[in-house]
Amino acid sequence: MLNLLQIDFNALTIKCDIISREIQDWRSVCLDITENAKWLISAETNISTYHLCRNKQEEIFNFLGVVIRHRRAIEELVDRCSDFSRMLLQHDYTRVLLKKILEEELLLLDMMRNLGEAQISLLQYDNKLKLHEMSLYL
Repeated sequence: MLNLLQIDFNALTIKCDIISREIQDWRSVCLDITENAKWLISAETNISTYHLCRNKQEEIFNFLGVVIRHRRAIEELVDRCSDFSRMLLQHDYTRVLLKKILEEELLLLDMMRNLGEAQISLLQYDNKLKLHEMSLYL
């Protein structure tokens, strides 16, 4: 029984490492999107920045989907690690893995906050463009 648990636990560790690497890759994408959103707000209002704004909104929605999938995977891992903790009587490896998973979840939550701020900035920019377009027609 313990060998089977160890094999399952090793698989969880590998999955956690893969998620961790993907989160790091996406973190740089997240920072890029956030910076571009800030740049768009300060840019002159014109049609090319409008299209950039729309593209960035698409990127943010797509990335949030990735973040949500990772959160679900992490929650699954946390649940399984909790089961392992009970079965292995607080085995050291379980605690280490659980700590790492929770750290990754904190990173994801921070990234979601940053993306939310970027999304708000882009919506403000979108409103600014709509006001500009309306003033052209008046």
